[in-house]
This record gives sequence, C-alpha cells and structure tokens, in this order.
Amino acid sequence: MTTTNFKARAYRSGNWWAIEITDGLPDDMLGVTQAKRLDKAEEAAREVLADLLEINAGEITVEMHYDTPVGVKSAQRTLEKAMTHAADAAELEHSARRGVVAAAMAEGLTQREIALILGISHQRVAQLA
Repeated sequence: MTTTNFKARAYRSGNWWAIEITDGLPDDMLGVTQAKRLDKAEEAAREVLADLLEINAGEITVEMHYDTPVGVKSAQRTLEKAMTHAADAAELEHSARRGVVAAAMAEGLTQREIALILGISHQRVAQLA
C-alpha cells in the first residue's frame, strides 16, 4: 500500500470549519470540504481526497494546519508566552533547588535533614545531589 501525503488548512466559516487542500493535488484540481467539528476536519479532508483521486482514504495522510479566529490567536499567544515563562521559572527553580542541596551538603547536612528543610523526600534530595 502506497501512502500519499497532502497538506490542508482548516478555518472557520460561519458555524462550520472550511477545509482546503493546500498541497499535493494536481494543479487542475481543487479540494475543498467542510466539517461541523474541528476534530472531524482531517477525516473530511481524507474523504474529499479519496473521492477526487479515486483512491482508498486509508492510503492518504493529511498534515493539518488550523487557522483559529483572531481572538483565539491572541489568547493563544498569551498562553504560549506564559508557558515559556513557566518553563523558564521551572528551570530556575530546579537549578536553585540543586544549589541549595549542594550548599547544604557542603555544610555537612544529611540528605534526610535537607529533605526536611526543603519539604521534599530524601529520595528527591539524592536525585538532586
């Protein structure tokens, strides 16, 4: 079985998701369909491609790209920034925690004592050491 690869774009059109095949079709073909729910967009794209090309839908892979409404894009960018900051903060926290463990061990504290000070298990202290 040969797999054929395509690219498609889904975007809101009223209460529906419009789906355009953007790459992989011959120049003289236009692949457009719609789906009520976004989770059905890839399946709808495969079905229209199967009909157009007269091949089995199981032989088709579609790389989907989703164009979200402007308000969603703005909120999504805010979320992505927050996630980046959270990842940076988590890395800083991890580094600082390792620093505390190293400093405490240099002072001669046991792993169990360090665990009590940091409020973590002594096993976690051993991992950080």
